[in-house]
Amino acid sequence: MSSRQPPQALRNPPRQQRARRRVEELLDAAAEVFDEVGYDKATTSMVAERAGVSPGTFYRWFPDKATLADALAERYLEDLGAMYQSLLDSDPDEPAADLVSRVVRALAAMVTTHPALGALLASAIAPGNPSPAGHLLRDNMHAQLEAVLDLRVPGIHPDDRTRVARILLDVVLTLLSTVGHLAPAEQMRTAQEYADLIITYLDAKFPPEGDPAWSDPGPRIRPISPAPQVSSDRPT
Repeated sequence: MSSRQPPQALRNPPRQQRARRRVEELLDAAAEVFDEVGYDKATTSMVAERAGVSPGTFYRWFPDKATLADALAERYLEDLGAMYQSLLDSDPDEPAADLVSRVVRALAAMVTTHPALGALLASAIAPGNPSPAGHLLRDNMHAQLEAVLDLRVPGIHPDDRTRVARILLDVVLTLLSTVGHLAPAEQMRTAQEYADLIITYLDAKFPPEGDPAWSDPGPRIRPISPAPQVSSDRPT
């Protein structure tokens, strides 16, 4: 039995171990259904049936599908926060490529234990009935990416930081929607390919001081921000 606190989104807080277990079972069932059919197509009836409970039992705890998604988002944000902390509380001089690889692999592994993560994130931009829970997760991940860019690219312009974080998030979302149903070995190989894609992009956009890209009038990929010693010569 998990020691996790009951979600704040619940209609009624469970007071007994049996009730807490039932809530966890409903959330696990919702995660499976969201993962299989997507947030928009999922229904409360499908979740109740997957959990093996009556609709009345379901509605005792959750008034609707959105509340289920909110409760899952609470669970996922708690675990994402712990993952960020463990990954980023490391050597500040760790090569960026190593950090990116570790973060991407950790996110890929999280899809296995958090099956609705990709579906909820995708639901924030899906047509029909976008999920506020998906927006909450996306905003959290975007903020974390901006924080990492602030640490790794001192002095980056806020507009550049926001745009780069959004691009990186789009790549991460594609990763999360791709690797969840792969075999473990293939999952990690695929995750590393996405990590290589991100590393290559960041290397091109933020080359080291003295790199020829800063003075090249027509680089294949234009750097985003200038190296300190050529800040007045930024290509236009």
